[in-house]
Amino acid sequence: MTKSRQGRSGDGLFKNRGIWNFRVVDWAGKRRTVSTRTRVFSDAQTFRKEHLQAIDNGADPTGSGRLTMPRAAERWLERRLIEASKETRKNYTTRVSHINDLLGLLTIGQINGDTIRRYQIDRRKEDAAPSCINGEVKVIGSILRENRLWTRIRDDVHLLKEPKSIGRCLTEDEMERLLCVAEERKDVSIIFLVMRLALETGMRHKEIRTLRRNCIQLKKNQIVIPRDSTKSESGARAIPLTAVARQIVLDLLERAEAIGSVEPEHYLFPGTDVGRGIKRTIDPSVPQQSFLDAWDTLRRLAKVDDTLRIHDLRHHVATDLAAAGVPSGVAMRLMGWSSPAMRRRYEHIQDSSIRQGIDALTAHRAQQQELREQQEQQEQIERERPTGRIIAFPRAKAV
Repeated sequence: MTKSRQGRSGDGLFKNRGIWNFRVVDWAGKRRTVSTRTRVFSDAQTFRKEHLQAIDNGADPTGSGRLTMPRAAERWLERRLIEASKETRKNYTTRVSHINDLLGLLTIGQINGDTIRRYQIDRRKEDAAPSCINGEVKVIGSILRENRLWTRIRDDVHLLKEPKSIGRCLTEDEMERLLCVAEERKDVSIIFLVMRLALETGMRHKEIRTLRRNCIQLKKNQIVIPRDSTKSESGARAIPLTAVARQIVLDLLERAEAIGSVEPEHYLFPGTDVGRGIKRTIDPSVPQQSFLDAWDTLRRLAKVDDTLRIHDLRHHVATDLAAAGVPSGVAMRLMGWSSPAMRRRYEHIQDSSIRQGIDALTAHRAQQQELREQQEQQEQIERERPTGRIIAFPRAKAV
């Protein structure tokens, strides 16, 4: 075995089989040997200096465990925000903020399974929803994965169980009652137009709320949803207008013009500007904050189950698309789903159709059983009915 030879001037370099090496202390406190892959002393000195500087800056993958969580999260966030939508950027920023609040004093090399379990417990004490906590844990995992530190703790990390808050489609009776009440209130509320537009286009609540005049393209007979209004990262999409949807859009444009929303960048559903006084004035440069109050009122007047959400209108459209046999790619494009996994989240809404199929099968079998019973009864009657033949009895002999 070739003996290693110490370098000159106490510079920390030493030779092993003719190659200059040096030792460093990694993020876990262990000493490791790094090869410069050169036999030239001056090149080895330069390599060592740059490598140590890279470790101090956290750029070296093998030394990235020294990075503090805020620094590592900042770098992760910079890369993620380049192509993310506005809504996604907001979600990422919020999650990173919660992570830094609880793990900001740690380096990413100190994070392990116990650290993440404590993080989950602390966030639950803050009344954070399991879905929010799981999203934050996934961000932590992504940060560690980028720094090659995830595989060592992956098996020790478990996500919280999330309650299933699946949507549903509307029944025919619910639809009729909602539309009837909404039409009666359309002079004092816009929920009728919102509901009809959602049912005709499958647009999300936020996409309708932030719809601008320049998103309406009547010549092309479509609505264009810009990227900054979408929830997912699927990007902008164009939604063709049906005859009903086109009339709704025309009514909305007429209403918007009547209340001062006339510029292309103005919103179809303008919000209000609250000044110093109590009186509120319409401001077409800002969108309406929500339709949820109007929806709750409508649902209460229509005597519909209070678990029905305004987002379930979108589920209803997805149900009809599936029932109509629309191809998966077309449905994804129309609804703005970024991946097939997003569509699978809506597959549960076809349970009503499956139930109808089972009910139809049960009814068919019951009908067949009833027919068989009727046939058996008829056969029994036929067997018991007299044949109609005259039977001659012998006469008694005279005595």
